[in-house]
Amino acid sequence: MIVYKYGPFDCDDGKLNQSDFLSRIGNFMMRYNLSVAEAIENMLASGQVPNMFLKAVGFDDFLHNILSDINSQIDDILKEYDPKKNIEELEKLSRKLAKKSKVDANNIDELYQKLFKLKEEKKKIKPITELIKSLELKSDLESANRRFDFTGNKKIPEDQVYEILKKLVELEKFKQSLEGAIIDDDYFNFDQRKLRQVLGEEKYQEFLEIQEQLVNNIQEVLENNGYIEQGGDEDEMQVSGKAIEYLSSRSLKEIYGVLQPESSGNMVATKEGEGEQITAKTRAFEFGDSVSNIDWVSTFLNAKIKQQEYPKLQDVEVFTSRGKTKNSIVVLLDMSGSMFRANRFYYAKKMTMALDRLIKTSYPLDKLEVVGFGSLAKRYSLRDLFSLQPFPVIYTSPVVRLRVPIDKMGTEYSDSPLYFTNLQRGLSLARRLLGSNESKNKQIILITDGVPTAHIEGESVVLNYPPTKENFDKALKEAAICRENGIIINTFLLTSDWWDSLGAESGKTPFIQSFAKVTEGRIFQSHPNELGVMVLHDFVANTKKKIGYEEE
Repeated sequence: MIVYKYGPFDCDDGKLNQSDFLSRIGNFMMRYNLSVAEAIENMLASGQVPNMFLKAVGFDDFLHNILSDINSQIDDILKEYDPKKNIEELEKLSRKLAKKSKVDANNIDELYQKLFKLKEEKKKIKPITELIKSLELKSDLESANRRFDFTGNKKIPEDQVYEILKKLVELEKFKQSLEGAIIDDDYFNFDQRKLRQVLGEEKYQEFLEIQEQLVNNIQEVLENNGYIEQGGDEDEMQVSGKAIEYLSSRSLKEIYGVLQPESSGNMVATKEGEGEQITAKTRAFEFGDSVSNIDWVSTFLNAKIKQQEYPKLQDVEVFTSRGKTKNSIVVLLDMSGSMFRANRFYYAKKMTMALDRLIKTSYPLDKLEVVGFGSLAKRYSLRDLFSLQPFPVIYTSPVVRLRVPIDKMGTEYSDSPLYFTNLQRGLSLARRLLGSNESKNKQIILITDGVPTAHIEGESVVLNYPPTKENFDKALKEAAICRENGIIINTFLLTSDWWDSLGAESGKTPFIQSFAKVTEGRIFQSHPNELGVMVLHDFVANTKKKIGYEEE
């Protein structure tokens, strides 16, 4: 029978740990597309669960009970056996075998040389092998006798010597692992794989039960605090809007923490205008300015300098505020199979969530949309983005040439891989979304790691690997249409493929140069984990240098 001890759990005392834990759960879920329960279990396995949760289900008591069981097993063995009795018998046997083989039983090297010589001469080797075996067993028993405090009086059965010694060593190592976890107050930091092997199936099942209770307890705490909620499947929890908002803020803080040492001012728009968020900079009052933005200290100081009793209109100064420039942005995310590598898509998602949070808190008039593209393209919400993953690669052939009807893509149709890079389709959808709003400032932030490998022809998707000139031309044509519609395309590359890839049959101009020429936007190359810093810095400060091109 399993008895669980439930201690008091005060969420207020654990706010910091709980927030930290939520962030870690979110990262596990975003990176590997796990459910809430799966993410918690993974964190348990990696020792990343705060002890406040473990204590709440009596896990500390469980560890002490295991430790007590291990000590009992060790004591039972030590109190039953006396390896000195085995050693005495082996010493007699060794002297007898050494005399029979005419060798020195104390010189193991000589014994091995003798054994090798007898093998070469094809003579009987049994006495020598038996002697070596007995000497090695005697050495192991002597080592165990020094290591453990045996107090028993029984000889260890000959056919169980190594089995018992091995069990003792494993129990001792596991004991030390548990003691370390308890002393360090890090309750899950022990070798869980050894639990079943050392303590047996029954104890392991007890461990699984308490782990299940632990997962349920954590989910209950997170649910009560609004971080997770029931999903479409009643048996499965999902992160809530509150949690996604928190994780977005967390991502923004992480990126801003990198930007801040260089220049904290980069996170504030420089254009002045009427708005709620004011800056420390002041200017002379103009007709139409809000009186709530008056800098009274500077105003009265101006009057004092002029030796006036009261300020006049020309003395009044107001704080400037952040601009109200309205921007429409589409983050265009490459979802091709290669985005799995080096956590590229994970970092792209974190960047997008941080950018969304920045816009909502500092640029509320701006509008952000997210489009993901593989062989086709689709609009996604921020909640969709949280669990979104790149499309898996299903073909391993070095050459792929396919034409698939658009209405068959994503169905059970055998020839419909979704993991190709259809930049033409992605740009087209982003352009249509931007064309549906009134903003004059339109931008596509393209995140990709590969050149186009797909395009649309009529009612079909043409998939090519290696890419062809047609793939490039279709993407460039759509990019040109975007530019004609006043849409700026800023591209962030996560590999050097665009630099290396030629224009297929043209064989002259790298795709990156053609794309830069058509879009007149900027192109950056970034390591995946630096993507957020580069995108947000460019979005706010807009100081990055555009990559140019040369006329052919």
